[in-house]
Amino acid sequence: MARGRHTSGPTGVPRALDRAGRRLAVILWVVAASGVAPPSLARADDLPEPQENPRVFATPTGWLLPDAAVLASSGISLNRGEPFFALSVGLADLAELDVTATRDGDRWLPSALFKLGLVRGALFSWQPAGAIGFRRSFGVEENSAQLYGVVTLSTRPVRVHLGGDVWQAEGPQGLLSPTVRPSVAVEWTPWIAPRSTVLLDFGWEPRFSDTHVTLGWRGDWGVRVRVLRPVSLELGVRMRQGDALAAPTVFVRLNMAVTGQSGADEPRESAKLSGYSPVNGSEGP
Repeated sequence: MARGRHTSGPTGVPRALDRAGRRLAVILWVVAASGVAPPSLARADDLPEPQENPRVFATPTGWLLPDAAVLASSGISLNRGEPFFALSVGLADLAELDVTATRDGDRWLPSALFKLGLVRGALFSWQPAGAIGFRRSFGVEENSAQLYGVVTLSTRPVRVHLGGDVWQAEGPQGLLSPTVRPSVAVEWTPWIAPRSTVLLDFGWEPRFSDTHVTLGWRGDWGVRVRVLRPVSLELGVRMRQGDALAAPTVFVRLNMAVTGQSGADEPRESAKLSGYSPVNGSEGP
């Protein structure tokens, strides 16, 4: 859920772009350098398993957190100063609860999610991971609700998340009736940088202007780097419908995952988040 933004005119844009470009170049260089594989990871069997996160940037995936696992995320947009917080908990390898709060301009936008799903191969050998979820905002005058379904198709280097959303929103400006839209996200972990994953996602969000409510597209691209086994760092760029090309949102996030499983000799596939399972050389995350 986002509010229509007022973008600045041409005055000062080149100087601001130059500053933002230098910052982004330095951050990208550090992130990329930290994820490059040493020579000892040249063989496919030596590569760490890619992460299975319940979301890419904003687009959900078909993966679930393992039972009693917790994923905490926090971040901030570097050019707007808007913070982001999320806390997700896995339940019985079948469900997930998530609470998210983000700052948009001068207000907070909290929301809660309940998600049900199946890990890959739970029903039959070639069954992909999949999930359905319902997210609802709370505590704000302008409300939105999202019902979605998503399927995750994965090989070792590439994971594709295909979904469909039903959105509804309401505020003093009016009502957005239930609207169906597609969503898609792609994750690619190159062999040369096995701790780094390139992320692309595309989805939708309600937009509240002063007079009406609409549904606008949102696109994100960036990279996720596994810093430590349970910790990853994300750097991304977001474009929204109506934003000027010179005014994207550049953000950074830190994710920390804690598993509730202990003493398991053979962790289930759903427990591979942030490297929970040992490297075994098998295909796919």
